[in-house]
Amino acid sequence: MKKTILNLFTILPLLLFLFSCSNQNEKKILVLSYNVENLFDTHDDPKTKDDDFTPEGRNKWTQERYQKKIVDLSKVISASGEGTLPALIGLCEIENRAVLTDLVNSEALKGGDYGISQFESPYYRGMDVALLYSKKVFKVKEEKVIPVTMLSNPKFTTRDILRVKGELNGESFFIYVNHWSSRRGGSEKSEPKRMIAASLLRRDVDQVLGDDRQANIIIMGDMNEDPDELALRDVLRANEVPSDLSTVSNDGTLFNMMYYLDKQGKGTYNYHGKWNMLDNMIVSSNLLKKKSGYKVVMPSPDKMDTDYPSSIFIKKWFTYFSDLGRTSPSKTYGGPHYYGGFSDHYPIKIILTKE
Repeated sequence: MKKTILNLFTILPLLLFLFSCSNQNEKKILVLSYNVENLFDTHDDPKTKDDDFTPEGRNKWTQERYQKKIVDLSKVISASGEGTLPALIGLCEIENRAVLTDLVNSEALKGGDYGISQFESPYYRGMDVALLYSKKVFKVKEEKVIPVTMLSNPKFTTRDILRVKGELNGESFFIYVNHWSSRRGGSEKSEPKRMIAASLLRRDVDQVLGDDRQANIIIMGDMNEDPDELALRDVLRANEVPSDLSTVSNDGTLFNMMYYLDKQGKGTYNYHGKWNMLDNMIVSSNLLKKKSGYKVVMPSPDKMDTDYPSSIFIKKWFTYFSDLGRTSPSKTYGGPHYYGGFSDHYPIKIILTKE
């Protein structure tokens, strides 16, 4: 018996060391971006317009409905890695740190040991963006927000852009999480607001690239624009990945990984039967061109449909099927009507591979 106990004490430190090493040298990393559709707690915040999301409010947002939403979202996020939890999760439409704490402590996600990066933005509805990160593989070095303001309208408020600098298993990365102004009132009418967000983001990215043209940059979130629309294509200058990577210079150019899927008619949000690719995943050229470290590995032309590194995560169990056979993300609300679904957006993801 004593010998058995001795052996356990001898082997245990070795097992812990090997487990630690495996976490620190993961070959594939999953990055997820998800607009979770109004993840509010049930408490009234007097500083914001969140009255609808209270038990007495228009939406009758009860603790039971809130807890169901937390469980539902955690299941989607957990399932996205098909056995492996995402290392980085960009979230849109979260109210505060409290809801994020409940999310990371949920049964499906608590094993991920997630840290939280989030700041309160001035948006009148009280919604923010956030980054969840696996503390096992990502070490935060710097957090900041990029305020999105309009000089012509000082009263204008929207979600800040979140920038997190950190080390992914020792490799420096800049992560930006975005939620640009909605298309309410029409895409063209609201587009100037998104152009402002894109220009402010581009200015910050240029500052990062000014210090290091080979910086590892990932930009994600709900931009409320398809990849080929003005703010993304011309202001942020997020390009389509060319079929011939030899034409790509490692000069910090940005590439939108969702362009390819958008051209196939796919999307993350369905409006009156039309799919839009409002959620985007953008990377700097270094993640396509560098020879070692974490990168985006592009498949050969004949395997684009099966091995493309970025995708929309879709499953039947969080999809709504209409009587006409049309599909859309299974949403929580439609106006004040409670449907009990997950979110009105599908999440998107990208795989980084260590070479």
